[in-house]
Amino acid sequence: MVGKVTAAGDVRYLAQFPYISMSGMAVDAQGTLYAAAGGMGAIYRLVERTGEASVFELVAGLPQPFPNGGFVDGDGATARMKLPGRLVYDGQDFYFIDAGNLAVRKMAPDGRVTSVAGGPTNTASVDGTGAAAGFSALHGLVRLAGGDFLVLDGDRWRRMTPQGQVTTLPGTVPEYARRATVAAGADAVYALREASVVRLGLDGSVRTVAGVWDAAGYDENPGTGARFNTLTGLAVLANGDLVLADTGNAVIRRITAGEGAHVAVIGRAPRNGRADGTGAAARFDQLNGSMALDAAGNLYLLDVQRENVRKVTPQGIVSTLFSGFPSQGGLAIDAAGNLYGVRNRAIVRVAPDGSQSIFAGQPGVLGFADGPALEATFARPQGLAFDLQGNLFVGDAPDITSTGWFAHTSSYKYGNTIRKITPAGVVSTFSGARGREFIFGAGTPGDLSADYHAPSVLAVDATGRVHVLDTRLGNVRRIGPEGGAPTLLAPVAGAGTTGALTAMAVRPNGEVFFTLTNSDGVTGFSRVTLFKLDAAGGAPRLVAGQAQAFRHGVRLGALPGALNFVQGLMASGDVIYALSENSVLTLREG
Repeated sequence: MVGKVTAAGDVRYLAQFPYISMSGMAVDAQGTLYAAAGGMGAIYRLVERTGEASVFELVAGLPQPFPNGGFVDGDGATARMKLPGRLVYDGQDFYFIDAGNLAVRKMAPDGRVTSVAGGPTNTASVDGTGAAAGFSALHGLVRLAGGDFLVLDGDRWRRMTPQGQVTTLPGTVPEYARRATVAAGADAVYALREASVVRLGLDGSVRTVAGVWDAAGYDENPGTGARFNTLTGLAVLANGDLVLADTGNAVIRRITAGEGAHVAVIGRAPRNGRADGTGAAARFDQLNGSMALDAAGNLYLLDVQRENVRKVTPQGIVSTLFSGFPSQGGLAIDAAGNLYGVRNRAIVRVAPDGSQSIFAGQPGVLGFADGPALEATFARPQGLAFDLQGNLFVGDAPDITSTGWFAHTSSYKYGNTIRKITPAGVVSTFSGARGREFIFGAGTPGDLSADYHAPSVLAVDATGRVHVLDTRLGNVRRIGPEGGAPTLLAPVAGAGTTGALTAMAVRPNGEVFFTLTNSDGVTGFSRVTLFKLDAAGGAPRLVAGQAQAFRHGVRLGALPGALNFVQGLMASGDVIYALSENSVLTLREG
């Protein structure tokens, strides 16, 4: 997918590139984008169309998978190349490396390709002009301020004039510069080294400009105080500023030439941490998606790493509660303000003063026994939810162990049920068959319609119907007030709602909201969507997210907006709370 970011910070997705292997792109003086499909031996031009989808059109080469191709100069489709990439525009033509042919070539805007230096018959790094020059391992090309080019040839720096005269420079190319994006400034080349940006001076000097190579994160401090996460793109602007694609933080960063300040130009980084405060001043870390809501509309979130609970008021004020909170499963709150969590196969009650007691189950004991709460046993409690009568429902997942490295099967023991704990402290099996043991895996799917392999989220509506999100089986089901077999709600065949179910929320009237995540499997971009099922049933309806586009990051504003991976959902009145990018988002249907 190719998009455009304007100087004002507006983002627009333009077109899907025809092939997986985009190996370089450059823009001409009119702003037209050219891109190389390295693995297909071709170069394309993006044709932007007003009011309709933009498309890529073939400019040069014959698209065919590597190692096909050839070494032929010529016009447009008559030209042949192998592994073209690293396009550089010099104001008139596009220079590029033809790595499979060990040559540097150039292409006119009309598609005519001519060779500048090197060729497939000379496989050694030899100085010379035109075909007399030789390269051994081409992997980079940048244009220097004076108009010459710097060619990265294995571990050698090679200087090339526009006419194709090649000379070898002193020094060696660092290993990180051989496998990462490079860009040229006035008197230096900039390279990405893990989570840092390094300046390689033409005089042989080496200096880290920003970040620390082995310390990923997000911080906008200058110099080595900056933090980046998975840098994938780099460019130098006309004024000397650097622009970086900080993919792991879903932002585009800018480093000013004079002061070295690091600015998030586009996007909003998921800033981890734990800080109480109001609104954007608060920070969250390692939330597992478990959420609970009290009668006053306060939201409770579970921080599994620090084993505490974060409270968010309707006004957005965040505070931290407790330490050592039972954080191995879901989260629920009763009418008296007691919170409930999971530790070591038991349900633990945490009073408002922080005191803890076993509410149900026997710590460390694997089982499926019903009966008095402290005599009952569980397998792997996950989702927790109260109904209006004070009954606590527990999603009890099976205890899963692998049957061997090469068997591709697992042993499932007990669990597979939804359990109910009454206010009087009596545990019963509400849905599912207790005491089951079976092998699950390749060739042994069996009937899963009444199973609960990962009942990670439970929600109860005003009529007592229990809704279950099973993240392992990938479905949302509803159980009637009397228990028994569930009814499948999602996914719905033919409704365009395929993907990984990650979160669920239910309103008192029975309306169900759920999120789906689809990855394109290539760029790492995802399509995250929020759907709504009306209480009366029918097909799911899209509420938020882009149903057609793969992208990365949250876009705030009017619905449908855009979503990133959603860990949890909670319904409160006309608001849907969503956990995404270490933030709490609010969604309101218009």
